[in-house]
Amino acid sequence: MNNYKNQTKLSRFIKNNATLLVIIFCVFAILSLVLVSYLVTPDVPVDNPNGGIPDPDDNTNVNNGNQNNEPTTKPEPQPIVETFSYPLEFVSVGMEHCDGQEVIFVYNSTLNTWRNHKGVDLMAEEGATVSAMKSGEIVEIGNSYELGWYVVVDHGDGVVATYASLAEPQVVKGQKVVKGEKIGQASTSASYEFSQGAHLHLEIEQNGESVDPIKFIENQSK
Repeated sequence: MNNYKNQTKLSRFIKNNATLLVIIFCVFAILSLVLVSYLVTPDVPVDNPNGGIPDPDDNTNVNNGNQNNEPTTKPEPQPIVETFSYPLEFVSVGMEHCDGQEVIFVYNSTLNTWRNHKGVDLMAEEGATVSAMKSGEIVEIGNSYELGWYVVVDHGDGVVATYASLAEPQVVKGQKVVKGEKIGQASTSASYEFSQGAHLHLEIEQNGESVDPIKFIENQSK
């Protein structure tokens, strides 16, 4: 009997307060959803409106993985170092360079005497093309009884080369030349070395001092 009365009272309460109960239920459901969403959704920085996904158009906070937002600099491009190349296709070495120490004099068959020799003689066919060993500027062109026709090229970095015993050159003073560019032809114009035959007499000065050209030739590639 009491259970029946209790059920009747509950039914009347629900009937009379149905609207209120529906509102309470909806509010409870909304609060539950908000709570669940808050617990499940990861924290998102306030200043990132994309939900933690970087904006490809926003470069303010993206710095190639630099978490400290420090400005990054691109590495400076390294200059290309140009090496020396062979000045011509030669078949053998004639008179060598005198260093004043191990080799004080060399024998000159033309003059039939022992004497100093600042350059090295590269034996080649008559008319063989003589090319610049490296880019540079022609600073002198001349003709002497000892060297014949010669062309002096400043190759930079303190290296100045004299290409001698040439046929009459077709280049001019002040002309810029690039590595491998023709500057003359091997010949017998150097009267002090005439009996050797056609060749290139090559002299190199580095920082004002005569050095053995063969070191440049042996350490470089064609």
